[in-house]
Amino acid sequence: MSLAQTGNEQQRPLAFQALSRCGTMAAFDVMVNAPNFDFLTFLERVAPSDPGKATKSLKSLIKPGNESQTRCFALSLLLGLHQEEAMRTVLRALDDPDGSYRRTALEGTRTFISPVVNSAVMKKMKRLSAPALADVLDWLGEQRNPALIPYIANPWLTHQDLQVAEASARAILKTGTDQGTALLAGLLTSTDPLKTDLALKCLLASERNVIQAVMDIYPQTSVPGKSASLALLGVRKSREHEPLVLEALQDPSPEVRLAAARALSGVARPDNRDTYFRLLEAAEPALKEPLQPGSTI
Repeated sequence: MSLAQTGNEQQRPLAFQALSRCGTMAAFDVMVNAPNFDFLTFLERVAPSDPGKATKSLKSLIKPGNESQTRCFALSLLLGLHQEEAMRTVLRALDDPDGSYRRTALEGTRTFISPVVNSAVMKKMKRLSAPALADVLDWLGEQRNPALIPYIANPWLTHQDLQVAEASARAILKTGTDQGTALLAGLLTSTDPLKTDLALKCLLASERNVIQAVMDIYPQTSVPGKSASLALLGVRKSREHEPLVLEALQDPSPEVRLAAARALSGVARPDNRDTYFRLLEAAEPALKEPLQPGSTI
């Protein structure tokens, strides 16, 4: 400990590192002068023996102005030390502009998560910035709790900020439910291609049978939604829906016709090869290349 106080420039860093790993609370007054990481590593071990003394230092280190890594480390220790008062700290952290700090606060609730904690955070959601909203939605999604779907989905799934909508969709996907699948398929009615692309991405990532949910909503889909639906049928090789893809080749929208042409190879049936050849021969120029793989089934 004396080296940390009186050692030279080469000795003091080594002394601080050693004390961070094996020092006792008796070294506290010395370690407050250590680099932040060494001090926090020290507190991680000894803080429970004198919570009051440690808390004062930790509260100082979570203040804006400190490095993000320092603030996050200090916050995680503070939340572990004072779980009974942690929610106030977490809720304040959600207003912080530092995303890493916000996410550390949310992660810190894992040891005392409860419906009360969820409720406190969800009540604040409408007052949060879009990036903070996305953090909260991801945090809720990690709980994989189907009971949270209404709070994850409404109104966030259709939020004008894509970052929020994407986080809502990811969270819904993680619940692994038919209800969630139907909500994601519902995005296919949007006229915004970014939202329908989001729906397609999530539906393709799902391990559930998403085809029926898409077919249920298909008559109400927008042009980009119909295109995304056809793409899904092709990727999932849903041959039973080959007639629907063939019908879409006659759609008034060039975008939908192109999506159908690209999907055909995924749903094509070997016993209908002659039909595909005739389609290729009569196809408009923009569809000839995407139709070719289907004609070789």
